[in-house]
Amino acid sequence: MWFLCGVKDNPELLLPPSGGYRQLKTFQLARLIYDVTVRFCDQYVEKKSRTHDQMVQAARSGVQNIAEGSVDSATSKKSELFLTNIARGSLTELGLDYEDYLRHRGQEIWGPDHPALLRFKARRVATLREFREWVRLEMRHTAGHGPSRTDTEGKVSSVHVRVRPCTLPTGLYP
Repeated sequence: MWFLCGVKDNPELLLPPSGGYRQLKTFQLARLIYDVTVRFCDQYVEKKSRTHDQMVQAARSGVQNIAEGSVDSATSKKSELFLTNIARGSLTELGLDYEDYLRHRGQEIWGPDHPALLRFKARRVATLREFREWVRLEMRHTAGHGPSRTDTEGKVSSVHVRVRPCTLPTGLYP
């Protein structure tokens, strides 16, 4: 094989393995964020607005740059790190867009220790179906509409939840 060098008894890889991005947790999570963002934007952000386009493209950029960085890692660690940082920047931008969406509508921005977010993290959601199931379970806490009352060590906070069914295209997910 062309990528092997050295003597027949002691081959060394000229190029390290790369491109296994589909197994990377960062790629899987970025792809889930992309899938959720597309559906969120289609339902709650004006389709022809700049915000819709920016949010979807930032989510897509996160996924694509993780994949490209993984593939490029065979020949350039510098390129891999550069593309990984681009992905991180894109996903940070997306997070700020979500915060803006909530802030402009007077909604709470959850901190990292919010009970609903802790429940989400504990579920280790990996697919759009699992995300939808988490949303369904969280909706039970809100009785379907209005503010969610969450007791956090004696402190009660409200989170307004808007109910709208999320449809999943058939044939895309097992």
